[in-house]
Amino acid sequence: MKIIAYLGGGRGKAVLLSLISSKLCPELVFIKSTCNSDNIKEVCKLNHIYIEEIKGQFSAKHIDVISEEKPDIFIVS
Repeated sequence: MKIIAYLGGGRGKAVLLSLISSKLCPELVFIKSTCNSDNIKEVCKLNHIYIEEIKGQFSAKHIDVISEEKPDIFIVS
């Protein structure tokens, strides 16, 4: 199952840790640059999850990446 997530803050970190512990590790995590997402970055690095930082809104490039990856689930938290 291919999972992509858009996460931020404490709730986003909790969701990420829950996914990892359930063996449902996302392949890609988007984080918003204005959100306090340092903890999410650390968890992603430790678990070899690719991180893409969003400045403002999703760009056409980001939408293309999501379309190409064809995720089964896209999680927003």
